[in-house]
Amino acid sequence: MIEAEARGIDCLMKLRLTAKVKRLIRKLFAYEQWTDAGCGFTAQEAGLQLSGWSRSRRVIVLRRTFKGEIALVG
Repeated sequence: MIEAEARGIDCLMKLRLTAKVKRLIRKLFAYEQWTDAGCGFTAQEAGLQLSGWSRSRRVIVLRRTFKGEIALVG
C-alpha cells in the first residue's frame, strides 16, 4: 500500500472487519444521505486510520438493499 502511494498509483483494497472498521460502518449507517453508486448500491465516504497505518486513508462503504426475504439463524 505504501509503495503504491509513493508511486502515485490509486489502489482499491478490501478491509478486514476489525473493531474499528465495524465502528465506522455503524457510524456511517446512522446517516440518512447516501450517494447512489449504481447497480443497486449506495455509498458513504469517510477517513480511517488503523493501527499500523502511517496516516488516515479514504474509505468508501457500500451497501445495497436486500430483495426478497431474509432468514435469521441463531
